[in-house]
Amino acid sequence: MTPTTGWQDARWQKGKETDRTTLVYNHKITLTGIPVEAYDYVVNGKTALDWVVERQCVRTDKASGIVNNANDWLLRR
Repeated sequence: MTPTTGWQDARWQKGKETDRTTLVYNHKITLTGIPVEAYDYVVNGKTALDWVVERQCVRTDKASGIVNNANDWLLRR
C-alpha cells in the first residue's frame, strides 16, 4: 500500500444544498465548519472556495489528452 492510496481520484462535493459549511474531498477527508461568510469572497465571478475546488479536481484535456492533477507532484516523489 502506497502513502497516496485513497488520496488520488478525489471528488470534491459540497454538503447538502442548505449546508454550505461542509466540503467532502473523499472518503477520508471532509472539511466541516466552513463559515458561511467564506462564500462572500468572489474571484472572477466565483466564490473563492468554488475556485479552489475547481482547480483541485483531476481533469483531462480532451484535445491534447494531458491530465491536469494538482497532486501529481506527490505521485512523482
